[in-house]
Amino acid sequence: MNAWRDWAEHAFAVGDAESELSEHQSGLVDRLVHELTRRGMTTPAIAFLEMSRPMHFIGAQAMHMLTPIVSAIADAGGYEELIRFLERRDAVDILLSRLEQLDNTAADPARDQAGTNDPASPPAPTN
Repeated sequence: MNAWRDWAEHAFAVGDAESELSEHQSGLVDRLVHELTRRGMTTPAIAFLEMSRPMHFIGAQAMHMLTPIVSAIADAGGYEELIRFLERRDAVDILLSRLEQLDNTAADPARDQAGTNDPASPPAPTN
């Protein structure tokens, strides 16, 4: 009976939210976040992550079905690591915090001192 109870307690566990990211997962997340920031896609990425939060685990499970196709085209090891990361309960929170952290550090301090944060604003005239 104890074996049944132990199984039932953990039958639908998604993963331990307190476990640390593996070194490979951390590197993968950093590359993804840096690429999104470099392309100026921070705000759309944050909006997408917030909207897809309830479905991120199901999306990771759907990605398992695409593994044979993706492994023929790209690195299957990196893809599997991405799936394992997305299966984490705290994956969206980790991505959001890293995106916001990188976005905050990417702000130009000289522009902040001038009182404008608009990168499209013309430079101040020099006489």
